[in-house]
Amino acid sequence: MILTPFVIFVAAQLVQPAAAPRLNVESSCRAASDLALADGQSFSTCMRDETEARDELAKKWTSYSGPARSRCSAEVMIGGDPSYVELSECLEMDKTVSQTGGAQHALGTR
Repeated sequence: MILTPFVIFVAAQLVQPAAAPRLNVESSCRAASDLALADGQSFSTCMRDETEARDELAKKWTSYSGPARSRCSAEVMIGGDPSYVELSECLEMDKTVSQTGGAQHALGTR
């Protein structure tokens, strides 16, 4: 059975992660600490930040829209070095834009 691109696209939109994804963040933290990309952040500090972000995401996961969860989860996997911190930032930005857009629409300023 061959699926058309449209069917694949619709199916991808319907699939929404039920729980926060499990990410291997060690490679991200090693890269950041090896290259001093995070203002000289150590590997252990990076891992602590990632663990805190993971725990916070687990608590708030269902408060984010399904499409945002799917999109942000896919985006943080691009490049091969996923990050809970980046996932959290993506979801929070989406929520802020959604709330701001809704307020502007209600005021007729959109």
